[in-house]
Amino acid sequence: IPGLLLLGCVCFVHDHSPTLKKLDPRSVKAVFLGYSSTQKGYKCVDPTTSKVYVSRDVTFHEHEAYFHVNPLQGEYLGHSSEEYSSNQLIQFTDFLDYKASDSVADTVRDDRDRHMDEGLVDNQPTARDHLFGQVYRRKKTDVIENVDVTNPNPVSSPDDPSLINEELPIALRKGTRSCTSHPIQRFVSYAKLSKDYKCFITSLSKSVIPRCVEDAREDPKWLQAMTEEMNALAKNDTWEVVDIPKGTHLVGSKWVFNVKYKPDGTVERYKARLVAKEFSQKYGIDYLETFAPVAKLKTMRVILALAVKKGWSMDQLDVKNAFLNDNLEEEVYMSMPPGYVQSGKCCHLKKALYGLKQSPRTWFERLRIVMKTNGYKQGNGDHTLFIKQRDGLVSLLLVYVDDMIVTGDDEEEKKKMKERLATEFDLKDLGKLRYFLGIEIARSETRLVMSQRKYTLDLLKETGKLGCRPFQTPMESGTKISIKTGNILDEEGKGRYQRLVGKLIYLTLTRPDITYAVNVLSQFMHAPTDCHWKSAERVLGYLKNNPGKGLLYTQQDQLNIEGYSEADWAGCTDTRRSTTGYCIFLGGNLVVWRSKRQEVCSRSSVEAEYRAVAMGVTEMLWLKILLADIGVETEEKMRMYCDNKSAINLANNPVLHDRTKHVEIDRHFIRERIDSKELILPYMKSEDQIADVLTKALCTSQFEKNISKLGMFDMYAKLEGEC
Repeated sequence: IPGLLLLGCVCFVHDHSPTLKKLDPRSVKAVFLGYSSTQKGYKCVDPTTSKVYVSRDVTFHEHEAYFHVNPLQGEYLGHSSEEYSSNQLIQFTDFLDYKASDSVADTVRDDRDRHMDEGLVDNQPTARDHLFGQVYRRKKTDVIENVDVTNPNPVSSPDDPSLINEELPIALRKGTRSCTSHPIQRFVSYAKLSKDYKCFITSLSKSVIPRCVEDAREDPKWLQAMTEEMNALAKNDTWEVVDIPKGTHLVGSKWVFNVKYKPDGTVERYKARLVAKEFSQKYGIDYLETFAPVAKLKTMRVILALAVKKGWSMDQLDVKNAFLNDNLEEEVYMSMPPGYVQSGKCCHLKKALYGLKQSPRTWFERLRIVMKTNGYKQGNGDHTLFIKQRDGLVSLLLVYVDDMIVTGDDEEEKKKMKERLATEFDLKDLGKLRYFLGIEIARSETRLVMSQRKYTLDLLKETGKLGCRPFQTPMESGTKISIKTGNILDEEGKGRYQRLVGKLIYLTLTRPDITYAVNVLSQFMHAPTDCHWKSAERVLGYLKNNPGKGLLYTQQDQLNIEGYSEADWAGCTDTRRSTTGYCIFLGGNLVVWRSKRQEVCSRSSVEAEYRAVAMGVTEMLWLKILLADIGVETEEKMRMYCDNKSAINLANNPVLHDRTKHVEIDRHFIRERIDSKELILPYMKSEDQIADVLTKALCTSQFEKNISKLGMFDMYAKLEGEC
């Protein structure tokens, strides 16, 4: 390939430092790593200082290796072992082990390796092999394998047949050529992360979860996880294998795979779970009552905000095989698990297996009894929040099925609670809270950042948008999408659209910046068009621009409740209904937000704004109830900022006239809260209204201004000048 330089060769980087004296050297001897993906320049490293340079002023000595090797004796020449320690050599190899699209080195397949695979050339070592042979060797099935550089082995002789069959010395890693103009590496950086959290993120990103049982059975670790799950089910006497009764409806089953992590980022265990296919159950035959509460994700954000404010520690618990802790009342027959099929046999379930519609209800009832027995009460604001107060201290347990968050300032009670739960259930203490329901949580002493970086990158990869053009906003300014625009998608396209929007909805748990766009897209799930699909792709392009963006919580002096409400009057071109947007802050940290099309048409902008204020106030009252459950009192009256003076006057003055007499009576509860001195409605200018970003598509400058006020922060953003 013309112009391609040899990786690993000696190079001299021109030093432009203004502090250089007249007699100081003007260049630094370094090793060529590749080509920068973020700016024009060559990427080089000085092994003596581990410093990486990106410069266009580089002189190359392609026929000279930094670490010379005698190919027959395997000895390092040119530098003594005292001059470069093994640690420095390992650091050097770490610089070479960068990801595929960081350098042209990863996008070019070495010609000699290609011919070697095809059996077209003899296995004669070349000068390029000797440059890298002592640093890297790999098997054909591996990507990279580090060799112990403290005791280098001699390079295999040309007559050694094992070199052809087992190992190949390489200079370049094989890969597919990346032709994208917008590689994802430009938009994700780990430079600002602590060492421990960087290890955790790296481990999280490396995990590959099988999509089907066939893939899992080919991997020993997942096969072992399946075996452990089957053993656990047998130990709990979950079912008995019987002949399939005549006329019996069989519920299907499938495997679900996941990875559990320790606080340091290492894998705690590979988890395989057998679940029943609930959609194949029939009401009245396979199940009756099914309701079971799960934690509201806004409750989780409130708990995290309180923990940051008060300095509480947060731990995570996981109950293994939680649904197997109680007996099943209904008669349910399930098909044999995939991979363990026996002809003419089925499973007569005795325990509430995962996936059954009634299983969550059975499990939560058992947990509720255990917690109440130990002196905990359920919160009125969220029934999955268990609270215990004593001597001015509090301990909290938030439950989302079998995943739990433990926090509070009563350390003794939290320890006792874990011990009691461990006696009742097979409990796993996962340590500090770092990864919960796909949400990554990074915390310092006074700050906390939660994001869905891995979820976003997986979504971009799944949709083939890792290399797409990035956008600064999720929707173009002033965009109005109608059900009539574009051509209706076929059934396959409709399914793709629905799955994508569903995934985007889950992403709004930490991304209020895309909430309005996703709200609009979700209104066309029943009949999406190609124009709607392009709008969804625009959201993906925006996510590509900042996949690691999330919410920043900081420790504030005061703990007050403030809200912002806004309405886009008659914004829907199809129904002429208005769009409500509101966001609620607790102690300066965003905990609740929403973008929703109003259920009725408003006859004026005043009415639309008034309805928006009412919806926002209901959330503030819920938040106040939740805080009262925990024993936390707010320091000031609730404030709901509105940019419509007429709506504020309507709330403050009980006047009924022709333009407002049709508004539902329950909307006027706002007046009662104002009269009781619980709530005040300050006026703010429209250009300062934060909730604008939840009701309409804004221009780039206004959009970025608003989301910064929401507390959004990207700790994975590239630093200026970073490679």
